[in-house]
Amino acid sequence: MDLFSKLVDLKPDFGWTQAIALCALIVSIFSWWNTRQARRSGLSQLQAVTSYEGYDTRRFGDGTGPLLYMWAIDLKNSGGRTATCRGITQRLQQLPFAVAMRGDQLSNDALQMTLYVLAKPIFEELSRNPTVLDKETPKDWDELRALNITVAPGEVKTIYFVCKITGSKPAIDGVLFNFELILSLGRSLNLSKAVRVATRSAAAA
Repeated sequence: MDLFSKLVDLKPDFGWTQAIALCALIVSIFSWWNTRQARRSGLSQLQAVTSYEGYDTRRFGDGTGPLLYMWAIDLKNSGGRTATCRGITQRLQQLPFAVAMRGDQLSNDALQMTLYVLAKPIFEELSRNPTVLDKETPKDWDELRALNITVAPGEVKTIYFVCKITGSKPAIDGVLFNFELILSLGRSLNLSKAVRVATRSAAAA
C-alpha cells in the first residue's frame, strides 16, 4: 500500500471513483462561489445613511419666521458599478410632503413648503440667519423626483437637504415631514419625522 493510500485510508465502499467524484464536486462548488462573488462585485451596492439631522422652530412658533428642517445624507457605493440616488418622493403617497399637526392629529391646513438640495452644508449659517437660503434655488417637485445623483464604485458622496415651511395661521403644534429617498435597485431611506413647534431652538443630530 502506497503512502497516499495509508493517509487517506479508503474504505471498501468508498473507492477511487467516489473520491474523484467528491473532488469534482468541491471544484464545482469553488467555481460557483467565485462566479457568485464576481457577479456581486459587479453590482452597485448603494447605502444611504443620515449623518446629520436638525431643525429650528424658534421663529415659527410665533408666526414671525420659517420652520427649517435640515439633514445630510451620506451615499456610499461599495459595489462594482455606478449607483444612483434617484430622488425624493412621499413616503405615504396619499399625503403631501409636509402635513400640519394639531396635538397628535393631522390637520387639513395647507402648508407652504420649499425644499433645497445643496452641494455643501450651510446649517450653521442658517441657525444664525435664515435669509441665507435666499441665495439658493429651491427644487420643484418634478426635479425632486428625478435628482439622479450618481455615485461611482467606492465613492462616498454627501448631499444636503433643507426644507423650509413658512408660518401657518392659525398656529399649529407641529409638522409631519413625509419624505423618502429613492435609491437604485429598489432601495430607499425613510426621512419622515414629526417635528413639534417650539418657541426656542430644537435640534437633533
